[in-house]
Amino acid sequence: MWPDKFRHLTVASLLVLAFPILLLSVPKGASVFLAATFVALMVARHGLAATARANADVFGPLSLAILTVLVICLGSILHFDLGWNTLDNPSRMILALLACLLVMHRGADTRLLWAGALIGLIAAAAIIAWQVAVLRVDRPSAGLPPIVFANMVAAIALIGFVRPGNDWRNHALAWGGLFLAAVILILNGSRGPWMALVITTLPLIPVRHRGMRASSYFGLLLVLSLLIALAFAIPGVELASRFQTIGTEIDRFGTGDADSPVGARLLMWQLGVQTLLAHPLTGIGLNQYGQLMMSLPQCPTAQFCVKHGHNDLMEALTTLGVPGLVMLGAMYAVPARLFWRMGRAARDRRDTVGKSVAVAGLAVVMATCISGLTQVTLAHQANIVFYAGAIGLLLGLSAQQARASSG
Repeated sequence: MWPDKFRHLTVASLLVLAFPILLLSVPKGASVFLAATFVALMVARHGLAATARANADVFGPLSLAILTVLVICLGSILHFDLGWNTLDNPSRMILALLACLLVMHRGADTRLLWAGALIGLIAAAAIIAWQVAVLRVDRPSAGLPPIVFANMVAAIALIGFVRPGNDWRNHALAWGGLFLAAVILILNGSRGPWMALVITTLPLIPVRHRGMRASSYFGLLLVLSLLIALAFAIPGVELASRFQTIGTEIDRFGTGDADSPVGARLLMWQLGVQTLLAHPLTGIGLNQYGQLMMSLPQCPTAQFCVKHGHNDLMEALTTLGVPGLVMLGAMYAVPARLFWRMGRAARDRRDTVGKSVAVAGLAVVMATCISGLTQVTLAHQANIVFYAGAIGLLLGLSAQQARASSG
């Protein structure tokens, strides 16, 4: 199943293995991965153009998508005369191209993708256990912003869940990683990533268990629902308590009190809609959402006095106008379309490994979009490095697997 030419351990293989470990458990792991990818490409630069041309069906659309993101952001910077540092986070989307090209050029052992995912989750769980048991941290997140850390945990667990293999060992590793991530998220308390994990898992179960009957599927959903209910019934569970306060926080917002996590988001989105209607073509400028919030008389002390809109769509439309919608399409729809196409091709040629990699890519995009309902992907360096790195590595592995299985 694994071609001989990919059995040797390349630099790309090491990066595939290290990616989830670095992002989840190493301080400044995002910067380390970004720098390592760039250095590896510089060392292996000979023949890169030929590799890009040979994989133009993947590299071309991805390049166009990232160029679209950068052009829209650059246009906003020039229009509003913003500082060049405003382009810092969006520019990290280039990592998707670098990681994709490196894997296609150097080759990587695809098995290390799932090995790294499992090791990364175990390492993250160990750190979280230490933070909870020893440091008594309320929302443990391994030194990262809680939502950002939770986003990555959910996506990496989903990658691990669709590992190839229909035997008991692979099923055990897949479900084990998923349950480990669920425990981490319950302790972390982030609601958006939890919903991303649960919702994205539902369509992946038939991929995990090929040939599953409908009755077995719904029976499994019932068992999982009972397990979640039992977990949420444990006294002191951070995630459960945060879900239980949603209704109260909405009621408080209705009476004019927006100083709560849910109320803050509702107020931010309300102001975002008003701003979009006033500036539909240009928005108020890239990364300027914080200026909108700080203009409120309650700031800077209230919870809603933040630098971004806690929603990908609202942030993009408010700060960039309608072009922001195009930017999100380039970030999410283009990679999703590529993974969908490559997954169907892998299915047609009965390549289970290729299908698993492509489905993993779809899962990352879907989970990031769902998490983006309560968070802004471009707002944090670790977040955008994770997303760009994940889709780049997975697209590169998908293209590599397509060549290997068809050749």
